[in-house]
Amino acid sequence: MLTTKPRRRKKFDKLAQLACSLIWLMACLVIGCQPPSHTNHPKQPETQSPAVTQQSSSPNPTETPPSTSQPSVPPDLPPVVQQEADGAIRLSPLAANLRGERLDLDAWDRIAGFANRDQQAVWQMRLVMPGTYQVQAVALCTGPTQEARMRVNVGDKLFVENLIELGKADQPITTTTLGELNLQSPGKFLVTLEMPGLPLIGEFAVTEIRLVPLENPASPLPKFEMGNESAETNTTKAN
Repeated sequence: MLTTKPRRRKKFDKLAQLACSLIWLMACLVIGCQPPSHTNHPKQPETQSPAVTQQSSSPNPTETPPSTSQPSVPPDLPPVVQQEADGAIRLSPLAANLRGERLDLDAWDRIAGFANRDQQAVWQMRLVMPGTYQVQAVALCTGPTQEARMRVNVGDKLFVENLIELGKADQPITTTTLGELNLQSPGKFLVTLEMPGLPLIGEFAVTEIRLVPLENPASPLPKFEMGNESAETNTTKAN
């Protein structure tokens, strides 16, 4: 009898231990946790995918990121030349966009180096007062050439063309009237100068292109007239 009691006690202890394990397993299943593992393996660090850890730079995560493509670059345009108070538009070489090889400004800031028909001097002007304008070219033209033919385009459809007058020894710079243009609407226009008559023999350079109104254009500014009462008041104050 003394030998059977320890054996029964051991069986009771095993049954109690198994019952505890079953109770613990049922509790873990109800709560949703995992039962402890009997093996002592080191816990592996949890890794997250780059897509989860990366934060969006935009304030709203649902917004699509802006496009990284660069917008199309507009062509290089010269500065806008404004119309003067007398109605004339004077296009200086310093305000021109020179296109073509060898076309550049000389030491006196004149457009020189015309050698082929692909070369152009381009201006951008703003016309405020519509009307009929005379296109004039101020240029240096020396030598025995008679092919110094100049063409000036205003916009896409209008142009004038003529031979440049030859200068003399005492007066090498001349003013040539190329023609007349009827500009009916205000706005910004591109003015293009080119030399269709090539090759040039002698020295040639452009000093200025002018658009001169043939008549006093109508000014867009409001006009103020002085009445008789205002004139008499000013006369009385003067006396």
